Amino acid sequence: MYFTIVQTFTEPTELRLAGGTDKYSGRVEVFVKGANQWGTICDDYWDEDDAKVVCRQLGFYGGTALRKAPFGPGIA
Repeated sequence: MYFTIVQTFTEPTELRLAGGTDKYSGRVEVFVKGANQWGTICDDYWDEDDAKVVCRQLGFYGGTALRKAPFGPGIA
């Protein structure tokens, strides 16, 4: 499942990094409660600000936006 988030979540949303070599790297995935599965966030229009926000939500400082799926294609 690939998607771009275009809405504001009204309930707590789980995020994780997957496919990285350590806990500080990986593709961003979000748990889709209605589908009861993890989905990969599409990197179209993904930038440094987006990466920094997600990293803060995961408890990290900073963040770098990468393109072309360096951590694998994600969940289809």
